Amino acid sequence: MTRRLLFFVCAPLVLAVVSIASLGYGLDQMSLSGIVATLVAGDAEGFEEAVLLYQRVPRALIAIYVGAVTAIGGVVLQGLVRNPLAAR
Repeated sequence: MTRRLLFFVCAPLVLAVVSIASLGYGLDQMSLSGIVATLVAGDAEGFEEAVLLYQRVPRALIAIYVGAVTAIGGVVLQGLVRNPLAAR
């Protein structure tokens, strides 16, 4: 298995694990089982469901989006200035 293939397999897995873990952190801590129950089956109390679905999930998705857009912007900038390190 080459390094590039290993990276493209592990990076999305790490992103998914960290994103799901970040859903549990906040002023009101949530357990992993509560997060999974809310996301998969909708089995949660009203307050937990509202906090998770209307605050934490959008925050995590926006963070992923902003990170991706920043990375794309960096690649474009490195290509425009013809940085030889970006040509790899």
